[in-house]
Amino acid sequence: MHKAFILILIGSLFFMACQGDDSNAGEAAEKTPEETDETQTLYYELLASGAQSGIAEPIDIIIDSQEELDSIWQRHYSYLSVNPEPPDIDFDEDIVVGVFRGEQPTTGYWVRLDSVYIQGDEQVVAVTANAGPSEDRAVLQVLTQPFFLAAVAKTDKDIKLDFTIEE
Repeated sequence: MHKAFILILIGSLFFMACQGDDSNAGEAAEKTPEETDETQTLYYELLASGAQSGIAEPIDIIIDSQEELDSIWQRHYSYLSVNPEPPDIDFDEDIVVGVFRGEQPTTGYWVRLDSVYIQGDEQVVAVTANAGPSEDRAVLQVLTQPFFLAAVAKTDKDIKLDFTIEE
């Protein structure tokens, strides 16, 4: 008896779920400009990220040559006694995006690359950073320089860095 009740209940729920509201059938739904733009997700490769950098001022940079990457790489790793070799990037296929938040007074600051995609006539690099550590978080009183460097697909679109700041 209990099984029959459950089967009837599930069948009724399924039947009700299949009933749709056709009042707008055949009509095109209105869409906002963001919804009408097709988006295409692009690949990226994180080259380096962290909380320590030799670059103390906040900068956002688009790098389109190996020479420029070598220079930024050397400057970024200048706080180390031995610098790692910069990666070889095929700049016919990729560009490098760097976001350096500048010097922060404590640990607990960060920045990350969320996604890279094409929307309309822009190549969007979506970045999230925090406004700072929460008041209830224990932090070290040490200077940090949150950053990332990433190789992203090269396109003929204008590049837009889209920042989100988390509180």
